[in-house]
Amino acid sequence: MAENDEEMPWSENADVVIEGVSQTINDKYGVALKDILTKPAFYVSKKGMETTFSNIREEVGNYIQELAKSMDDDRKNMEKDGLKCDAVTKQLAQNISMQAKQNNIPIIKPASMDRNTDNDEVIYVNNIDNGVMALLAKLSANSSFIADFSTTYKTYNLGQWLFDGQKNFLISVAMEPNPYMDLDSAKDEINMIMDGVEGYFKSQGSSDEGQEKGQ
Repeated sequence: MAENDEEMPWSENADVVIEGVSQTINDKYGVALKDILTKPAFYVSKKGMETTFSNIREEVGNYIQELAKSMDDDRKNMEKDGLKCDAVTKQLAQNISMQAKQNNIPIIKPASMDRNTDNDEVIYVNNIDNGVMALLAKLSANSSFIADFSTTYKTYNLGQWLFDGQKNFLISVAMEPNPYMDLDSAKDEINMIMDGVEGYFKSQGSSDEGQEKGQ
C-alpha cells in the first residue's frame, strides 16, 4: 500500500471510503486495495485476477451501501436542501434573465472559459432576499456579459453565473455540506476508478481467460 496519501489520484471523500474498506479487502483477498487501484499493471498477470477484482468491486459496493443505510437522516437533509437550492436557482435565473434584457447585455453558456479565477469574487447563496436582488441588479448594470455555468446535481439545479466587468463576480447557489452527499460523490468517483482498472485488465488480456485455455 502506498504510504503517502497525498499522492493518491482521488479526493479526500473517496480516500475515506477506500481506507475504511481496505483492511477487509486485504484480509479476504490478500490484495492492498490502494495498490490495485493505482498500480493494476502489477496484478494483471496474477491468476484469476479479473474475477478477484470483480469480487473486490462488489465488496466495496456493499460497504458503501451499508454506509449509506446508516445515513438516512443525512440523505433526507440533502434532498431537502437540494430542493431548496433548485427553487433558488430557478428564481435567480428568471431575475438574471430579466436584468440582462433591461441592461441589454448577453447571457452566454460557454462550453469552457479561460480566465484568471484568482481575480473572481465568489459569492455563495442559498436563499433569496432583497439584498440578493439588489446585488444582481447592480452587477448586471456594470457587466459586459453574463456567463451561465449552472450545473445539475442528481435532479437539483445549482445555479452559477459569472458577471464580467472591471471586477468579475461569481454568484453560486451552494448546497450545505452533507456526509451523505460526500459519500455519494465518493461512490461515483470510486466507480470511475474501478471502471478504469477493469478496462485495463480486459485490454491486457484476462488472466482468467489464460487459465481456461490452459485447462
